[in-house]
Amino acid sequence: MLLWRTGTAVRCQARAGRDGTRSWPDLAAAGMALEPGVILDGEAVVFRSGRLVFSAAQSRLASPTRPRRGPGPPAPRLLRVFGIIATAEHSDVRPWPWTRRR
Repeated sequence: MLLWRTGTAVRCQARAGRDGTRSWPDLAAAGMALEPGVILDGEAVVFRSGRLVFSAAQSRLASPTRPRRGPGPPAPRLLRVFGIIATAEHSDVRPWPWTRRR
């Protein structure tokens, strides 16, 4: 997933290009803490009982408006960031060495 902070909002985009902002509103809200212009590359993940549940992340993207079933609070959702694509000062840092972008 790409997460980028514009001047007024945050957009989450799935690998296939699909807009995932509605599916991951908690990640979009957290992204508002970033400076405008920052673009992060990562994987949206869901944890249950301390373990990653890949199928939960997939179903969340497939059905963003479907109500959550079952008792208890929602499972923690995070963006595992692999690297930075852009910063507020630099619109494209992909030419930088991966170790620096990470």
